[in-house]
Order: sequence, then C-alpha cells, then structure tokens
Amino acid sequence: MTNSIVVGLDDWLKFLDDSSKKMQQGARAGLYAGAKVIEAQAKENCPVGKPAGENAKMYGGYPGALRDTIRATVWEKGDRVFASVKAGGKTPSGAIVYYAHIIEFTGAAAHVIRGRNGRRLSFGGRSYLALNHPGMQAHPFLRPALDARTLDAIALVEEEVKAVLKK
Repeated sequence: MTNSIVVGLDDWLKFLDDSSKKMQQGARAGLYAGAKVIEAQAKENCPVGKPAGENAKMYGGYPGALRDTIRATVWEKGDRVFASVKAGGKTPSGAIVYYAHIIEFTGAAAHVIRGRNGRRLSFGGRSYLALNHPGMQAHPFLRPALDARTLDAIALVEEEVKAVLKK
C-alpha cells in the first residue's frame, strides 16, 4: 500500500467551506444592487399626481406618495437569497398608499363614491352625499422597470458575486 501526502488540502477544504458563505454574501450584495436599479427605474416611471382628499389634509399634501413607497429589499431564507421591489404601504411622512396595485394592474372603472356611515364627502371645498369617479386607466410602473432594467440588474449581480469571491 502506498501513502500519499496532499499538500495544501487544508487550504483547499477551507476555501470550499468559505466559498458557499462568500457566494451567499455576493448574491445578497448583487441582488440588492440589482433591485436598487429596478427601484430607481420604477420611481422614474411612477405617475405623480396632485394629492387629493384626506391624504392631502393629513400628510401635508405633497405629490409623490406612491413613488415614495417604492423600495428594494433583500432577505434570506435558509441558504437562499431573495430580492424584491415593492410599492405601497406607508410613506416616511405617514401617508397610507393602499392603491399601488390599482395603478399598476387594473386602473379603476367609473364608480360612485359615498361617505361612510351616511357622512358627507368633502371635495374642492364643497360637501357631497356622493361623487361620481370618472375612472382611470392603469399606469404600470413596476413591470416596465423590470423589463427595461433586467439585464443591468443581472450584470450587477454578476459583478458583486465576482468581487466577493475575489476577496
């Protein structure tokens, strides 16, 4: 029987052990960088209109509440890394943007808006029992951002993974 000595085996095993951790770090950094590119494009695509109704009164009436809720996030589940770009929720000023999905996907059909519990609605300095909403078309901003910047995001993921692995 022959005995062999492998020189550098400990270094090789350490490299293999560290490489999965490095890959996860690189994937996290890369996915975040890629998601930020898509986030920036979505913010550029996002429609900005004059605020209306209670949000205007309660939160200072600044335009761009929907745009301000667009955010990129990265998270890990087990040994996998995920990234997303989302819109909607609460703005830093506290405005609640519940309509992001309506703007992105469906728009709104013409409909009647009535006050809750028999209360009157206030609009334009006047009071109404009901208002006719003329409806609106959808104005996608997230999906077009993904379509336009996917290749840029993938390139950033690749760059970040390579940079982490070189360290």
